[in-house]
Amino acid sequence: MTGKFNQHQEKCLLLQVEEGFWAGSKNAEGPLKYLITSEHVMIEPKGLNPFMVRSVLRLMITSNEEWVVPATADERRYFVLDVSTKYAQNSTYFRALRDEMKNGGRAALLDYLQNYNIDDFEVRDVPATAGLADQKVQGLKNVHRWWYGMLENGEIDLGGRNGFGEDSDASQWHEKPIHVDRKEFRDAYARWLQRRRFDGDELTPNQFGSAMREMVQSLDGSRPRKSQKGARPRDYVIPPLDLARNEFSVFMKQKISWPEVTFPVQSDAEDDLSHFDPDEDDLLF
Repeated sequence: MTGKFNQHQEKCLLLQVEEGFWAGSKNAEGPLKYLITSEHVMIEPKGLNPFMVRSVLRLMITSNEEWVVPATADERRYFVLDVSTKYAQNSTYFRALRDEMKNGGRAALLDYLQNYNIDDFEVRDVPATAGLADQKVQGLKNVHRWWYGMLENGEIDLGGRNGFGEDSDASQWHEKPIHVDRKEFRDAYARWLQRRRFDGDELTPNQFGSAMREMVQSLDGSRPRKSQKGARPRDYVIPPLDLARNEFSVFMKQKISWPEVTFPVQSDAEDDLSHFDPDEDDLLF
């Protein structure tokens, strides 16, 4: 689809890719985006000089793979749908569907589409489906993947290091803000990245701080009043888990369905366990 010889795309109206998948190639990402959005496309027949034509291509990909398209947080190219399994292996249903296709169904569908009003349609207003959210998550890399993992697990993991503030208990992240030493926090990210071969280069401290503030809009900074070493290292004040998850959803421009996390039982019966419920908690945007 994104290869060198593409004469089959010269007059193609609908290109359907069967069992397509995304392998993470940065070299192919640009040509794919160009193929989807450009009004013109360069056609290169084998053995002949390339030439430019007006693109009339529409692209459809069907797949059973988990990662199909390189969707980003600000995605506007891909409309992603998860196909229902309701009628899987239902031969009666599909037999009736084939009979309808052979007996006027195609003509009826064509008539419906030709008369469908699309005056208010905006092609760049991509529906925020659950399928698109999953594709965005599949494409996360570097610090974004690292932070998503902590939100998913409901745990701030410093790799066994003691970088939490004196008044902070990491096990209580679900109910109150957590103070972490900035250096220990970034060092935990750096150690994680060393084990990730294809997640890119390590961010500088300034780049890391900027990326965290993009993902956690209410991220705050503080200096502890006292320290055993005499110096006063800077802390990050990370909001409670529900809010941190909510703000990451805002960053992704997508409602994300988070897993339930089991927390330690509180001694007070009124301090019941709590977790983020995407069906009940409103997002900030």
